[in-house]
Amino acid sequence: MKTQIDIAFLNITKWLLLFVMSISILSAIGFAIFSGISYLDSRPKDVDVNIQLSVPQEKEDFITELLRQQNERPPERPDDPSGEAISPNLRYTPQATRVIRCIEEFRRKTGEMALTQDEARSFRNELERSMEQYSDYGDYGGRFVDAFVSFTCELLADLRMVRLGTEGRLPPIIGPALVYFESSWEVSVERRNRALAEESNRALEAKTRAITLISASGISLASFVLLAFYLMFARMESNLRGVSAEIRALRSKRE
Repeated sequence: MKTQIDIAFLNITKWLLLFVMSISILSAIGFAIFSGISYLDSRPKDVDVNIQLSVPQEKEDFITELLRQQNERPPERPDDPSGEAISPNLRYTPQATRVIRCIEEFRRKTGEMALTQDEARSFRNELERSMEQYSDYGDYGGRFVDAFVSFTCELLADLRMVRLGTEGRLPPIIGPALVYFESSWEVSVERRNRALAEESNRALEAKTRAITLISASGISLASFVLLAFYLMFARMESNLRGVSAEIRALRSKRE
């Protein structure tokens, strides 16, 4: 009776170990597959590093704010381009010259007097110095200056601005336009940097998940191997016991 109970217990243990081994090998395979998927997902995705800024949209927003302010404050004196005519010999002369041409075209449309040569030169130098301030910043530089020039020229060409200028209700806009555009550009830079940071965090999390899953897969595989060795040695021990019992039985018969 005791022998039958022992045999039943051993059979239950064997099947239980086989079940655990099956779970271990399936877990190892599953963890390995998901680890591979996570590793592939950890590869950084392409993020547009260019500053996303719509010049026409920024122009519309600026004009809307300017028109709103017109109803809240009296008109100010127009931009005065007079000043000392210094030639700083900076790198943004073409961009500053383009802005001067846009200003001259705007003054022509509004019926104002054209800029004198000294006024134009002085105003251009002022613009060059303002533009040069952004040259040492990686997220600004030439891209910012070119975009600002386009923004300013589109702003001065807008019929609503021409109407305000003709009516004498246009406040100085070059300075406020620069401040406004710089603020919008900074928001775009922060949005770009935030997208890069989020992508970097996502890739890091995916890589960490892949390492965790491959570790779990290794543990499951190690458990499977250990149980396999255990069953193998248990089987060998059982066979040796059987052989030993037969040897003892043969000796007993001889005696």
